[in-house]
Order: sequence, then C-alpha cells, then structure tokens
Amino acid sequence: MVDVATGKMRDLAFVAEKIKQNHIDEVEGTEYEYRTLGKVAGHLPDTTWSGKSDPYCWHQQDTRVSSTVGGDAQKYLPGYKPTGFYYAGVKGSPGTYTTERVTGTLSIGEHGICQIARP
Repeated sequence: MVDVATGKMRDLAFVAEKIKQNHIDEVEGTEYEYRTLGKVAGHLPDTTWSGKSDPYCWHQQDTRVSSTVGGDAQKYLPGYKPTGFYYAGVKGSPGTYTTERVTGTLSIGEHGICQIARP
C-alpha cells in the first residue's frame, strides 16, 4: 500500500494502526471513549487473520486481551483462518477457571462498535 501523503510503501499493520487511531479520535468525548473505559480498540476480526486494515467493527478490549490476540496471531502462517475463539479465565475465585466458546450474532452499532448478541 502506498501512503498518498508521502509516496512511501506502508504495510498492513501501519495502515491498520492509522485506521484504529482515526476510530479512537472519532469516539473521544462520547460514551464509547476508550480512555474513560480503561479499554483499547481491537479490530474484529483481528487484522492479522483477516488481512484487512479496516475491520468489520471495533471491539472494546482489555489491554491484555488485545495484546494476547494480536501476539498469538503472529504465531500462525499467512492465510491461516481461525474457526472459532475461546475465552479462558477466572470467574470469581481462582477455583472457578473456565473455558467458554465465544458464540453469538455480531452486528455493528454506533461508531462501528461491535454488538455481540449471545444466545
């Protein structure tokens, strides 16, 4: 991809981060503002797996979740397509470790924020 302003080639990650920053700027001052929620903007699906810099929608994520998904995506060969996502974590006390398949219907809400309707 060529950056129109500079004429330089840019990779997918660079373009994706620029689009993400534009989204963060767009929602500043709204109820979806990331800073006040203590969240980060996550591409859904992840840019690495979709191969697209502009995501279907944005998911407000904990920093650790976003870093884990992005980091794990780097471990797979180009073109790999995941078939599902699982959440593994603790509900309540450390003795309540759980793994749950994330399912539901995905739609786009205000400001492109993902809305997940769970069955």
